[in-house]
Amino acid sequence: MGSYILTIFNSETTLRNSEHFFRNEVEYIMSGKYSDEENLKAAGRAIRALRTGPNLAHIYSDPTKLASVTAAAEAVTPGPLGTLTALGIATAWAAVESANDFNLLKSGHRVPLVKDNLSWATDLDGVISGVLSEDSTEAIVPQKESGLRYDEYMRILLTIKDDNLVTARILDLVQINMRKSHDNDFLIGDCAAGLSIKATINDRDFSYDKKY
Repeated sequence: MGSYILTIFNSETTLRNSEHFFRNEVEYIMSGKYSDEENLKAAGRAIRALRTGPNLAHIYSDPTKLASVTAAAEAVTPGPLGTLTALGIATAWAAVESANDFNLLKSGHRVPLVKDNLSWATDLDGVISGVLSEDSTEAIVPQKESGLRYDEYMRILLTIKDDNLVTARILDLVQINMRKSHDNDFLIGDCAAGLSIKATINDRDFSYDKKY
């Protein structure tokens, strides 16, 4: 289903058909908002949430970053409570890095699921000073680009959505696009009986059928 969606419908980074009503159709299937802008914002929140955990894990696994976080926490809260402050600082840094990940992805760059020092983009000083924040819109490009593109992250997020909801939103888009381009009175409910997809991949035949 994910492959079908990403092949047929537009997304923020991939224009499949300029005659479609929405630009951010994949994002609509994800979020169900009523405008391209709102659907993109919802996709951004989902991608940032997906990225924050791995980014936080990287901070704690990297001795240099962890030392910087610990030193900053000790300066603010000396003693035992410094551990909680360090967690807060590390989480804020991971969130800023995740926001930058989203900015990178929607600009056409790649972001790996698990980062190393070369694929990390933001710095702690910028986070603490407020120069960098989750509201930043400019993408900071790291030394090394690797990993997944925007649509591949959308594919991951689509796998956790309810299948029936995804199907219903696909039908929404089919009806909207048909009414825009072909028939003002078109209603998907009057003619949709099901969906059948067949594909040959590496000389193997696959099929998918779903009744509504």
